[in-house]
Amino acid sequence: MSILQEVEPENLDPVLDRIKSISYISRDFGHAIRNNLSIMNNAAEVIRMRMKTEDPKTIKCIDVIKEEVEKGEAILESLNFLGSITKGVKKNPVNLNEALDQALKEIESECSAKKIKIIKNCPLFPILSADRWQLKEALASLFKNALEAMEQDGTLELKGKAADTKAILEIKDSGSGMDQVTLEKAFDPFFSGRGKRMGLGLPLTYAVVKNLKGQIKLESSPGKGTSVILEIPIGETGIEGGKHE
Repeated sequence: MSILQEVEPENLDPVLDRIKSISYISRDFGHAIRNNLSIMNNAAEVIRMRMKTEDPKTIKCIDVIKEEVEKGEAILESLNFLGSITKGVKKNPVNLNEALDQALKEIESECSAKKIKIIKNCPLFPILSADRWQLKEALASLFKNALEAMEQDGTLELKGKAADTKAILEIKDSGSGMDQVTLEKAFDPFFSGRGKRMGLGLPLTYAVVKNLKGQIKLESSPGKGTSVILEIPIGETGIEGGKHE
């Protein structure tokens, strides 16, 4: 039996407060941290170049350093993104179909490596009123979360429909799913049930959806995958989906 948790915008105001606090810290200390990461990465490169012989253990340590530096830089990028969200959103007519395609391009190589099958069954959505970049980044983050939850030969399914006042998009993976405890903490910043990613994907997406006055819902069951359902209001202009930017 599926575990269903519906998340309404007003229920997660404390999450937005935490995101704002995190973004303030990132703004104040991010530059210094980024410089330190750059120094660490350069030092690792110098050590590699000055090695007189190929020592497998030393090379492995250098690779670990560089990998952790990349993770740190990715965290800073996500924090900067959260900061941009908390400053508000500049809404313009946005083509959701194009945003989906752009976000999917970011996971093409990983899907190929893991032999993940993408099934896309979406209509030609009406134009939304949103921030194009924020929406695309939020979708890409959800796709990356889904990929991490799946092993080889998984399936990522996108299903959508356009109602009178909103666009509805479901992103479903065939991964490991979440138990009740994990599901209840899924929107907590930096919480990750898998312990690999930094746990900002869902909080980030929630913040974007909140700015658009939309809703986000989760449905998951251990061993049966997870679905993320987004409901985003259609732009006030009432532009039809066939008339794109």
